[in-house]
This record gives sequence, C-alpha cells and structure tokens, in this order.
Amino acid sequence: MKKIYGGEKIDSAIENMSEQIKSRGFDKTKIGILGIRNKGVIVARRLADSLNKKLDGDVEFGSIDITFYRDDITIRGPEAVPVVGVTEINFDINHRIIILADDVLHTGRSCRAAMDAVVEFGRPAKIMLAVLLDRGGREFPIQADFVGDYFENLAEDELLNVKFREAEGEDGIFIDSK
Repeated sequence: MKKIYGGEKIDSAIENMSEQIKSRGFDKTKIGILGIRNKGVIVARRLADSLNKKLDGDVEFGSIDITFYRDDITIRGPEAVPVVGVTEINFDINHRIIILADDVLHTGRSCRAAMDAVVEFGRPAKIMLAVLLDRGGREFPIQADFVGDYFENLAEDELLNVKFREAEGEDGIFIDSK
C-alpha cells in the first residue's frame, strides 16, 4: 500500500465539499447528513462539523447501514457472513435534504444501496451525494453532487483507500493493488 497524500488533502477535501454545500444556500434546518457505514460516517461527522462552523448552526447528522440493501449480498458465497452495522437517524428525514456522505465513489453500487435504505425511513425532499474522493468507473448512473477531490486516472486493479485517525490512527489516502 502506497501513501499518496496525508491528512491535509483530506482536510482540504472536506472543506471543499462544505463550501459547495454552503454555496447552494440551503436552509440549515432542512439539511440532514447521513454517513454510509463505515467510513462514510467519519466523512459525514467531519462534514457536519465544518458546516456547523460555516452556517452557525446545528446540521443534523446520522449514519445508515446498507448491508441488506447491497446487490451482492447473495453472491458473496456461503462463507461470507455479512457484518451488519447500526443505523442511527435521530431526526425526521421527511421533507429534508438528505446528503449521503461516503469516502470513495467508484461503481455507484453502495450509493444506490444507501438510497434504498434511506427511503425505508421516510420520504426526503431530496437525496444528494457528497463524496470525499471520486475515482470514476461507474456501473450505475450515479454522480456525486459534492466532491472533495477527483482521482479518475486509476487502473481498474488499483484500490483507492482512505484512512482516518478515528479508525486507523492516521489520516491518509493510499493506493493498493487488488
């Protein structure tokens, strides 16, 4: 695994997304940010913190687990036991602008699963997507509304991996081979 950027790149990407969201002029009481488990939760928390500073308010924050909404759950094989996370939504999502947050957008499959999971909890006014890094290579017609940075020149056998101090003890962006 090769480190290509440190924490300053992650901080810059979070600030970039936060500015993009602020520039839309949304009513801060209508925004709800949901992090896609696992690392999207860290992105969502940092994004909510940044927005709260910029908007001088309390942007709602939560997490969504997509385990049972994934389209590969039945094809992983009998030995692959799904690890189910916790969904924590402590606000009403009805009529809100829900911003799904994740670390890396690649095929679009996780985002599709997250949208399916969100509508199980209500009917938001709008669902938008914020990703720390967009690496291209979609398999679904999904595009992020807010992007921290782009890494679209990676080979298909390269993985873009983000590490966060909250989970792995350091912030960094790494490239690894499959």
